[in-house]
Amino acid sequence: MKRCHLCDWLDGHHDKACPEIATDKPRALADQRRGWDDGRAGRVMRPSESATYRLGWIRGTSALEEAQNGHDPRFDD
Repeated sequence: MKRCHLCDWLDGHHDKACPEIATDKPRALADQRRGWDDGRAGRVMRPSESATYRLGWIRGTSALEEAQNGHDPRFDD
């Protein structure tokens, strides 16, 4: 099964906020990255931001928690 690296959905399906299906993909990727950076840095989510930013923030927060708990992504499947 193929998994989207941005929203984690399987087999060509995407979260509605995924930059892969956005009409303005460059902006959506920038919003997602900004959200990921904020989440990974432990910053508070900005409530007025786009759904794509929030998707990135959630994934960044998860990456932060994994790093704090000693997760090493080199050993992922």
